Amino acid sequence: MLEWIKNVVICSILFSVMLHIAPDPKMRRYIQTAVGFVMMIVVLTPVIKLAVSDEQILFNVYEESIGMEINAGDDDVYVNSMELVIEQFVADRYGVDVKADITLTENMEIDSIGLAVDYREMNREGISMNENDFKGIADAVASEYGISADRIIIM
Repeated sequence: MLEWIKNVVICSILFSVMLHIAPDPKMRRYIQTAVGFVMMIVVLTPVIKLAVSDEQILFNVYEESIGMEINAGDDDVYVNSMELVIEQFVADRYGVDVKADITLTENMEIDSIGLAVDYREMNREGISMNENDFKGIADAVASEYGISADRIIIM
């Protein structure tokens, strides 16, 4: 809050100096218009920061929900969290436990997603699936995460 007040005062002083230096009265009108827009932005900065902080709050909730702390540049954590999200997606939608393994390209794009199905758990719970069912899982994951279904490998 103190920084905001300091910014408003500094901008006001600078803009008033600019208005006094302006040689032509016609030019002062243009300067006043420009100064008005800039001052409006300076004054509304706390509101803008408040709007942006909502996204940060949502991201922190996401971090807490997956139980991991995500730092900038920590690619492994992003991949691990995405793998957990995919595993949960398959478990919720199909009732099948899988272990997801995401492979990235050099450009940090998803190259492939491997889904290792826990067949022992399926047998224990009496779940039977055929090849078409697994193709349906691959299609659903591909559709949900925007990649080609031929890059989903079910093992």
